[in-house]
Amino acid sequence: MRVATVVAPLTLTLSREGRGNSFSTSHARSDLFFASSLEPAIERSKTIMADKNVLLIIDMQNELLHPEGKLYHGGFPPEFAPLVPNVRRLLAAARAKAVPVIFIYTAYHPSFVDASPQSPSRKSGSLIEDSWGVKIVDEIAPQKGEVVIRKRRPSAFFETPLDSTLRGLGARSIFMCGVATNRSVESTARDAFNRDYESFIVSDGTAARSVAAHKGSLESLGGFFGKVVSAEEVERIWSQV
Repeated sequence: MRVATVVAPLTLTLSREGRGNSFSTSHARSDLFFASSLEPAIERSKTIMADKNVLLIIDMQNELLHPEGKLYHGGFPPEFAPLVPNVRRLLAAARAKAVPVIFIYTAYHPSFVDASPQSPSRKSGSLIEDSWGVKIVDEIAPQKGEVVIRKRRPSAFFETPLDSTLRGLGARSIFMCGVATNRSVESTARDAFNRDYESFIVSDGTAARSVAAHKGSLESLGGFFGKVVSAEEVERIWSQV
């Protein structure tokens, strides 16, 4: 079985374009999101088995990412403009290497009886099951046969079949993309750690409502709960297996 080793230094893709759906494919390097204290964790060697990888895409839904979504609220900061293009690149790379892809989405009953009392959807009337808002954005829409799992709380593991699905796939390493870094992505990464999975959080394949929240979340996760990598690094990993 062929393996790949993660040893490359961290990179980050940034754009200075406006908000909305004008996503950029710029490949500029920047240390904006990362403190130097993360470097030892990022530089550690990690063996990756191709048939044990899963790409997990979290909450990339119209309600959050489309200008007409009820939770869009002006969009994410411009630094996150490359989000969708980067996730789309990783999705293509995963499919090309037969790496399983799991899509996670949040949706509630129209009465919100299954939503948290603190859920913003209760006030905005958003993320109702079977509505346009809960659909995954067109640019990265699931293909026939790919796994799509509904959740009702920030963690993709909470009261969902994600863990049994991962174990059924024989997964060991989870590469995480999606929104928001400091909410659903971080909650999922922490729960993955508690279940003995190795998590890789894609720095430029995730986004938060502020750069500070994104940076803080990555620093916390990369220091213990997983490894922070760039989309370019993941593509390179998969190209070697």
